[in-house]
Amino acid sequence: MTNKRKKPTKKRSTKKKLSPEENRLKQLEAENLELRIKNEALKLLASMKQRTKNSPK
Repeated sequence: MTNKRKKPTKKRSTKKKLSPEENRLKQLEAENLELRIKNEALKLLASMKQRTKNSPK
């Protein structure tokens, strides 16, 4: 006997139309988040390279 689970029904979100300013804000927030993540990754990579550079040979 197979256990068939019902998929939860997706509620259709009634998305309101965003104004151009709101769209731009959303776009900038997404870009900001992406750049913050990349910046943290680069800092981590730099610190890892620094450690290997300073390690005794």
